[in-house]
Amino acid sequence: MRLFVLVGSLMLIFILMSEAAKPANWRWLWQLTPTETAPVDQNVDTRAPDQAGPATTEASNADSFTTPLVLPIAGTPANAENRDGSASPLIDATRLTEIQDDTVFQAREAEPWFYVLECLKRTSEAEVQANSVGRIGFAQLFQQTAELRGQVVEIHGSLRRIVEKQATQNQMGIDRYWQCWIKPEGATNSPVVVYCLDLPDGLTPAVEMQVPVTCFGVCYKRWPYQAQEEMILAPVLLAKTMQSQQNPSVAGRELPSRTTVLGMLVASATIALIVVVWVFKRG
Repeated sequence: MRLFVLVGSLMLIFILMSEAAKPANWRWLWQLTPTETAPVDQNVDTRAPDQAGPATTEASNADSFTTPLVLPIAGTPANAENRDGSASPLIDATRLTEIQDDTVFQAREAEPWFYVLECLKRTSEAEVQANSVGRIGFAQLFQQTAELRGQVVEIHGSLRRIVEKQATQNQMGIDRYWQCWIKPEGATNSPVVVYCLDLPDGLTPAVEMQVPVTCFGVCYKRWPYQAQEEMILAPVLLAKTMQSQQNPSVAGRELPSRTTVLGMLVASATIALIVVVWVFKRG
C-alpha cells in the first residue's frame, strides 16, 4: 500500500509539473479580469503596404474577397454631423484611390499609406482632433468604411494589444509605428486596428492588456485577418497617437518568463516530494 501511494504521488507530481509548464494556467496571477483571446494572424499576409511584396498564394486568395465576410455587429451607429462624404481637409481624397477594402495590404497601397502618415506626422494632435467628423460607433465604421475613408474619426474602447512594426525606408523619416488592437465600445469581439506613430507615455508593447483609450484616426480601409478558425474583417485607422484614460503603470500585464515558471515548478515539486516522503515514513 505504501509503495502504491508513493508511485501514485510521484505520478501526480509529474502531472502537476506538466500542467504548470503551460503559461495559460498561470494567467490568472497576472490579470484581474479575463480577456478575450488576442487576434492571431496565421494564414493571411499581415504586412503593411510598405512591406508587401509580390502576392503569394495566400494573399491572392485573400484579395479575392469581394463580399464582406460575416461579422457580428453590435452597438448603435453614431451620427457624424460634420460628415459630408468628402475626405478631411487634412487628406487629399484623390491620393487614396488605390486603397481597396476587404483585401490584405497590397504593395500599391504603400503610397497612400505613407501619404496619410506624413500628413499626421506634420499635423499637431490638437489639429487632428479639430478635424474629426465626430464620435463613430463600430457598426458605422465597419459598414461605411469607403464613405469615411480619409476622414478623421473618434473611437472609444479598450486597448488590448500593442505590436511594434518597423517601416521600410521612406522619405518621410518614419522608421516605425505601432499596431494597436482596440476593442471598441459596443462590439463584443470585433476589433479596430490602429497604426499609431506615437504611443502615450507609459504604454509599451504587450500582447495582453486592458486600457481605456480614445483615438482620433484617419479611416484607411477594411482589412481581413485570421482569428482562430475564421477570417474576420476589421476597420483600420492611421493615427498620430491616442489618449490613455488609465494609469499606464497598471495597464499591461505580461506573462512570467520561463525562468520564473521553472522556479515555480522546482519549488512545487520539492514541496510535493517532501510531503510524499513524510507520508511514506509515517506509514
